[in-house]
Amino acid sequence: LRRACRCAACVEEMTGKQLLDPASIPDSVMPLTMNPTGNYALSVDWSDGHRSLYPYRQIRSLLEAKREGNEESSSKDEASVKEEVSV
Repeated sequence: LRRACRCAACVEEMTGKQLLDPASIPDSVMPLTMNPTGNYALSVDWSDGHRSLYPYRQIRSLLEAKREGNEESSSKDEASVKEEVSV
């Protein structure tokens, strides 16, 4: 989630170009606090000192993409097992 931050420090506001290099965020970075912001977003304070604001629709989109990726992975796994069994 930290690597998906779309704040002005992580994404160029005018062009939408990503400024944050996802590889620069260590796997050890964790959320310290998470709080709702109004009825539209979640504010997250990270252990690397960064603060992110995630609209709920962005979180939903990330989750859906992850589910689709997992389903594709599962389908590929099933297909490869079927292929191995038929050989």
